[in-house]
Amino acid sequence: MGSLEKDTLIRTREVASMIGVSVTTVYRLVKEDLQFPKPISLGPAFKRKVWSKNDIYKWITKIKYGSAVNNIKR
Repeated sequence: MGSLEKDTLIRTREVASMIGVSVTTVYRLVKEDLQFPKPISLGPAFKRKVWSKNDIYKWITKIKYGSAVNNIKR
């Protein structure tokens, strides 16, 4: 498998919990923050959206080290 790490798909509530915001704010980030990871659709049979846990960790790292621009109205 090479250098690929195992990734996990997580639901909106877990994303919100990881970054310390509400579910509503997660969707606001998706809409307004161009660097926030976009949700993944599992196909037309699934209504829920999921995120890559690794992508969320990468976004947190960018925020932590100041390389992500976050212009969300609070």
